[in-house]
Parts: sequence; structure tokens; C-alpha cells
Amino acid sequence: MNYETIILELMGRVQILEQKMKEMEGQTEAFEKLIEENDFEEQDREMKITRSVARKHVMDNISRKYDYLNVQKGNRAKQADIIVTISSGDNKGEELFGKFYYSKSFHDFPSGWHTLKESDLEKEHIKFHIFTVSFENKFHNFIFSTEELKQYVLNKPKDSSDQYYFYFHIKEGGNKIVDDRDGEKDVHRYYENWNLFGEIIKNTK
Repeated sequence: MNYETIILELMGRVQILEQKMKEMEGQTEAFEKLIEENDFEEQDREMKITRSVARKHVMDNISRKYDYLNVQKGNRAKQADIIVTISSGDNKGEELFGKFYYSKSFHDFPSGWHTLKESDLEKEHIKFHIFTVSFENKFHNFIFSTEELKQYVLNKPKDSSDQYYFYFHIKEGGNKIVDDRDGEKDVHRYYENWNLFGEIIKNTK
């Protein structure tokens, strides 16, 4: 028996197996990289916040806090961005119409620009206005009744198109919440003011 020939043949087979293992490892690494890249792409898609995403956040918040309110997206026919329907109690079936405004922060702190048409304040059926700022995938909401907003803009200048401007800005880690557009004004009372819906319903009785 020629042991030398057998040993050489076995060594050749080992080399072939090693080469195949390297090829398989390379394919595995490439596959894992592809999965990782796709995961990042999916995360990017999930983190992309649009006006529709921000409005849905607001609608979901209202629904969570008030189980007797049905919340749906508004439409042009009703000239509203959000429609809240009372599903129980003395005001069952009554609808509350609201306007929604969205801005993304482009700084390293939560802040956002908004505009408001004076004509939107004159619509009697509009009961509330919500201004939302997104920052690092979180939402910051400023919630006004129409009457509160009318009072708020009394000393705010308008442009030639009868528009008001707001620059909501959360300072000092949330300890100072202001509108910086026309001199610094404290707007802390309107920040995350979800209790407003209960107050509106109470006042409609």
C-alpha cells in the first residue's frame, strides 16, 4: 500500500474543503451585511415623520385619553384636519372640528415654525387648534381652543397675507416653553394641554 499517495490525496481533499469553507464564510458575511443594510433602511423608513404620521399621533393620543371620543381624519368638505365625535353622554353624536399644524425641528433642540391664517380663526365650527413639533422622533404638542388662540394673537402682528407666525421653542430641558416669534412669550399652559377636550365638552352642555 502506497501511504504517501494516500496522504497526498487526503491533503488535497482537505485543501478543497478549506477553500469551500472560505467561500461559504464569505457568502455568509455578504448575506449578513445585506440583512444589516436592509434593517437600517427599514429603520430609516420607520423614523421618517410626515405630517400624516404626526397627525395620527395626535389622534391616537386623544383616543387613549378619552375612551368616549371617536377621532378621525378630517376632510376639505368639513374644512377640518381632525374630527372628534362624542360617542356617549348628553352630547352623544356631536362633532368637534379642529385644525392641525405640523413642523419638524431642524436644530439640536425642539423647536418649530408654524403659520396660521386669520380666516381659520373666523370659522365658527372650529373648536381647537393643535401645533405639533417633532424632534428626535418625539412629538411636542401645543393645544389651544379657538377662543384661547384668538386671545393669544391679539398682540401678534400679521403679514400682508393675514397670516400669523409662531416659533414654539422648548428651552432648558423643558423648564422653559415659549413662542419666540414676536418676543418671548410663555406658552407652557398650552403645552400638552390634552385636558382641553374635556373642558370643551363640558362647556357645550
